[in-house]
Amino acid sequence: MSENELEIWYSASDRFSVTVTPPGLDPIGPVSPGEYIQNQKLSDGSFISIYNELYHAANDANYIAIYLSPFLKENPIVGVRPGTWKVRLHGIEVRDGRYDGWIERDDPRPRGVIGTQDTWNFPSFFAQSSNVDDTSVSSLACGHRIISVANYDSVNDKINISSSQGPTRDERYKPDVAALGTDIVAANGFAGDDDPSWIGMTGTSMASPYMAGVIGLMLEVAPRLTAAQIQGIIQRTSQPLPSQNYKWRDDSGFGIVNARACVAEARALSRRVKLNQ
Repeated sequence: MSENELEIWYSASDRFSVTVTPPGLDPIGPVSPGEYIQNQKLSDGSFISIYNELYHAANDANYIAIYLSPFLKENPIVGVRPGTWKVRLHGIEVRDGRYDGWIERDDPRPRGVIGTQDTWNFPSFFAQSSNVDDTSVSSLACGHRIISVANYDSVNDKINISSSQGPTRDERYKPDVAALGTDIVAANGFAGDDDPSWIGMTGTSMASPYMAGVIGLMLEVAPRLTAAQIQGIIQRTSQPLPSQNYKWRDDSGFGIVNARACVAEARALSRRVKLNQ
């Protein structure tokens, strides 16, 4: 029922067109670089939009976006067409040839009543043959001077299965580190009058605030720390999971964050000893 989006990123040096074939319908496209189709209505009443853009402002890569949208203004409501959607890239000029695709992950959940119908959001997903476990870290966590955090399950002493894995599509090390993120109880910042003041959650959404708190403590003892220095200290002081070494891993980064060691290292960084020779 909900809108589904597929993103495909490829090198700025390449040129691909794209064709999309809905289940049971004729192919749509090809859509070449610089072209787009917006809200094209399919025979079942749902919609498709395709954008093929060059030199994205955020990272200079080329970008294809495919949106599948329901039609919510009729009764009965028309959801996104179920089945296998086929996406084909056509090489126009290929120098690098690599590409990566992402679908926003989600769980089925009720959307509510629209008109007289109970509606649900159902997730889209890759076919098993094309899905991979790595390069699933979200774009917000792939910046050059940010700390990307994995979800550490301290009870089972492992990374939670829901935690995204690196590296980035340009082979940089993300996540940087792992922090407590499984079965965490925290203040409910969006609580209303009848809502509980505390909430239990699992995910990197809980690991990230923990990491932000550690960085806040580091800045308290060393206010002039740069983002690069913070990143280095976190890497240096992290602890590998059992049976692992100090090398970066695609699920846990450089290991589990050690808050006390981070603060101690930040404090020690400001102390410099002059040698008399």
